[in-house]
Amino acid sequence: MKKTLYVTDLDGTLMRDDKSISEYTKNVLNTLIERGEGITFATARSIVSAGRITKDIRFRLPVITKNGSVFANQRLGTEVEVASFTPSETEELTSLLKDQGLCGIVTEQRDGKEVKKYFTGRSNRGLDSYLHEHREDKRMLAVDEEEGLWTGTLTYIVFIGEKEELEPVYCLLKDNPVCSMVFQKDQYLDDYWIELFPKEASKANAILKLKERYGYDEVVCFGDSINDLSMFALADRACAVKNALEEVKAQATEVIGSNEEDGVARWLSQLL
Repeated sequence: MKKTLYVTDLDGTLMRDDKSISEYTKNVLNTLIERGEGITFATARSIVSAGRITKDIRFRLPVITKNGSVFANQRLGTEVEVASFTPSETEELTSLLKDQGLCGIVTEQRDGKEVKKYFTGRSNRGLDSYLHEHREDKRMLAVDEEEGLWTGTLTYIVFIGEKEELEPVYCLLKDNPVCSMVFQKDQYLDDYWIELFPKEASKANAILKLKERYGYDEVVCFGDSINDLSMFALADRACAVKNALEEVKAQATEVIGSNEEDGVARWLSQLL
């Protein structure tokens, strides 16, 4: 019998529109995990953010966070492996980005901990909303000079703004060999995000590492957004929830129930 790795996205896929996970979904996943099924998630969220949402699910495998740039232990809420930009990559990105006048968050790995830096001299609706949501997050660090964003061991860069405002940066970096990039609309607001992370990092590459390390024969993925396309491309079965973007459905092998209908859990419940 083939050994299958099941990987689900969180926002818009496993999670409902109110950012919760239903009791039904929690029960199905916990039952299957206790039975020994290989189930994990891959998300753009950090383990701190994702962990608050998934705390009632007892994932045993490493979970994939920050779009594949971090492996984390969900039960302990700790990062296990973190991809980072090299000094030369950081220097190149700094030269391209520091004068773009954009608002966002630059994540630095400092003494084994994550520090999320933002420049106090610049703000917009999207950044203000993010900072308000993370107002009690001890990882947040305000810097008074933009240069402070670009120091240290950088792991993740996020810009938030209007689509037209971010498109020039997307065009500037889409073929750049030093970084991977996701450019898409926020799941819950009208803002757009550009997320930059080390070139070798992606949901797909992280899943391939898990598949090899734990000896899985095949991969089944669940998703709804642009950043799920890389894992859809490698999956033996790629399931798009009914509420997924049309371009994601076009790359899926099948379309299942929506996130509001517990589509992932109801599909997985067939394993029971």
